[in-house]
Formats: sequence, C-alpha cells, structure tokens
Amino acid sequence: MKFVIILLAIILIIGLIKIRFKILYDKNKGLNITVKILFLKFIIFSSKFNKGKKKESEHEEKAVKKAKKKPKKEKKNILQTINMIKILIIPLPKLLKYLIKKFKITKLKLNFNISNEDAKKTALNYAKISCLTYNLVRFINCFCKVKVKNEEIVITPNFLKETSDYFCLLNFNIKIAKIFIGLSIYFTNVLLELFSQKFFKKL
Repeated sequence: MKFVIILLAIILIIGLIKIRFKILYDKNKGLNITVKILFLKFIIFSSKFNKGKKKESEHEEKAVKKAKKKPKKEKKNILQTINMIKILIIPLPKLLKYLIKKFKITKLKLNFNISNEDAKKTALNYAKISCLTYNLVRFINCFCKVKVKNEEIVITPNFLKETSDYFCLLNFNIKIAKIFIGLSIYFTNVLLELFSQKFFKKL
C-alpha cells in the first residue's frame, strides 16, 4: 500500500513539472530553439549549429540515396498501410487542439524595424507586416484560446536604412501531465479503432 502511495506521489510530482520552450530569432544570431525541464536545458535547433554540420548532413543524404537504390526484399500490403495511416491521422486534430489549449505563453516579444531602399516600399511593407502580426496574435488569443501573459510588440518603419531588422522571442510551457493525458486519449482512440475493425472482420 505504501509503495502504491509513493508511486502515485512520484507520478503526481512528475506530472506537475513544466516543459519550457524558448524560440529566439535574431538577424545576426539566427534561429535558436531550446527546451528546459527543471535545470536541464536542451538545444533542439540552432542555425549556427546546423551550419557547422553541413558536411555531415551531406554524407547522410548520400547514404540515404544509396539505401534507396537497394531493392526491397519485402512488399507491404498497400491497403493495410493506407488504413493504418488513416487510423493514426484521424485522431491527430483532436490531440493538437487539446495540446494547443494547454500551452501557456509566458512571454512574446516582437521587435521589427522595417526598412527598404525605396521609401514607398518601406511604408507598404510596414503596413503589411503590422497588419499580419497583430491579426496573427489576436487569432492565437481568440481562436486558439492561448493567453499571452507578457506581450511586447514594436513595429517601426525606418526610412534611413536599406535593410530590415527582426527580433522575435517566444517563451511558452506545458505541464507533463497534460501531454500524458493528451497522448493517452489519442492512443486510446487508435486502439479502439483497431479493435473495432478486427471485431467487424470476424463478424
């Protein structure tokens, strides 16, 4: 009994842990995406990191091409494959909708300095980017029901420069428990669909 209580307590504590995501884009530094769980920090994507590994990616692509040239020994049933893909895809929109609602945006910072060689183009680009940015943020707030706690959006035209500068920072998090709940619902729907198909085939 004590073991069960301890196990439930551990699961509850793990479930309350938040996975924190940080997306940072700077014109000079490039795009960086990091994930933080407690004191552990992982770099998912870094533009600088990818530049240094271009050669490795080229070797990997060559290896994949060679593997593709090899003849396939076994032929899969196309109908079964299509059916399986269909079963996996159908519950995905519900899972994504659930997870999007559970995400919490803690910080959103956008700093756009719009410039162009032509003053007319600068004004037009400024109007287009401003309209698109503000509408997109409002869409996220209203339709996706994601609340932004700390929002800072600054879009300014600069008629003295020739090139634009962009800075984007997005911090958001989700509890591990919410991910487990979403995935459990998703896989339950997939398994139910598989069992129902097998049951009707027997009939």
